[in-house]
Amino acid sequence: MNRPRKFLIAVSFGALLASCGSSSNNANSPQTALQNTHQRLQGRWLLVDFRPDEPLEPMLHALLAAQFNTLTLTVGPDQMRAVGTGVDTQRRYRLQWATGDQAAVKVLDEGGIAYDVAFSFERNALAFSSRTSPWRGAGRLRRLEWVEPIY
Repeated sequence: MNRPRKFLIAVSFGALLASCGSSSNNANSPQTALQNTHQRLQGRWLLVDFRPDEPLEPMLHALLAAQFNTLTLTVGPDQMRAVGTGVDTQRRYRLQWATGDQAAVKVLDEGGIAYDVAFSFERNALAFSSRTSPWRGAGRLRRLEWVEPIY
């Protein structure tokens, strides 16, 4: 997959993860916290913002700008799909940890390269921070709808 698509997946997932937490998540164990966060993460999300830590190449900057309020990220039990302007890709992910409204995921591209994303739930949004170069930055996803988990 080319760099723009990998970037948009990392950005989208980062945003998605940021909005998955909740202060009402009073899990009694780390496993319960993971299960609750995993369920909250599932559904459809819209990319509304992303601010890269470093300036993007002009072409990547234009591609990113075209995704705001257009790119949707659909998160299922173990995969996510990003669909936007010139983007339609699917990735596996693993929830790494969760406590309350905060968590982290690892998004895996088709070559097995992992992208780390931390996030926190904020009402109907997810604030995220993509922590893996070259796509470091922060953004937000807004929940479009919740999807019943399929196990």
